[in-house]
Amino acid sequence: MKLSDFQIFSLRIPFKLKFSHSLATRSVSESVLLALADTQGRQGYGEGTPRPYVTGETIGGTMRVLQEILPDLSTEQMESVQDIDRLLSAYPALDTAPSARCALELALLDMLGQNMRRPVLQLLGTPQTEAIYYSAVISSETPEAVAKIAKQVAAIHVRQVKLKVGANREANRANIGVLREILGDSVDIRADANASWTPDDAVAHINDLVELGVFYVEQPLPAGDRNVWQTLQQRLPAAAKVYVDESICTLDDARWLAEHRAVSGFNLKISKHGGILPSLEIHRVAREHGLFCQLGCHVGETSILSAAGRILAALAGDLRACEGSYGLLLLEQDLTPAPMQFGYQGMGPVTDILKHPGLGIQVDLAPVDACLGRMPYSGE
Repeated sequence: MKLSDFQIFSLRIPFKLKFSHSLATRSVSESVLLALADTQGRQGYGEGTPRPYVTGETIGGTMRVLQEILPDLSTEQMESVQDIDRLLSAYPALDTAPSARCALELALLDMLGQNMRRPVLQLLGTPQTEAIYYSAVISSETPEAVAKIAKQVAAIHVRQVKLKVGANREANRANIGVLREILGDSVDIRADANASWTPDDAVAHINDLVELGVFYVEQPLPAGDRNVWQTLQQRLPAAAKVYVDESICTLDDARWLAEHRAVSGFNLKISKHGGILPSLEIHRVAREHGLFCQLGCHVGETSILSAAGRILAALAGDLRACEGSYGLLLLEQDLTPAPMQFGYQGMGPVTDILKHPGLGIQVDLAPVDACLGRMPYSGE
């Protein structure tokens, strides 16, 4: 397989509802879409979701990296997953541009699967589960707004919920109370602070959460100093399970945090890690050190990244929670006539990513073009 053409787009698709947390508020998606074609006319699609507050990346910077690398890649012959991984590892620019690497990896894997007439999941390994059960994520809102979303979650009997929490302890307690009242005690609730607390605040907040039966707390402290995690753990009740998101981007992050037993787990996001393959490596490190992992997503991901997330979850088989596959539950438009979207009880069948070669979805850009959701790379 050899590249013959590529297109890079900035993708903005309106949401059906606003989504908020301590680091950002969004009402449209923000991602980079990559479309590749090979000399046989087969196509592959990839997506990256650069977030400045996570990896320091921007939409423009991600597009520039792709524009610089793709002409060189067009001279390469790629016949296997190993070829793709080796070639992408040869570009130092991708080390600090994981969203660009992610878009490239997914598009190349998608195209390889098309060429070999096999789903990417089968190219990468054997599914360890038949279904993925997704968690609902509820943004930081008023109790009335939380109640409205919680009733929708209850209607489809989703088993897990993650609540975005902020600096106001009483507001957090009120929102958890609303969730318990509507969802009952059997639904697993996690809290995500999105790096919004100081160490002293984190201790107070997490003690509150544990009292309310919320034991898993994501990224309570800002990313940066790794040593703060060990100190925080020493001040928390044994029942509290702190795991990280913004602090776990690279394989080096994973190794340090795991070897120092600084946290209980990792939130894996395919775009921030640079694709499925690096994400699997981070998952391997966590498993070797007895840490748990969950699948996360950046709000607004299309079915391209949702399919990649489902592939990762199927290969891992032991993720504590999974986020993503929201499809038209969140987006006004998606890139496929059959969006990668969870259903009753949050279930997403693994068979959904085995129906077609490549990533398992058939991409159609027409709906996005119709709502003026994409803009070609201009070189600026």
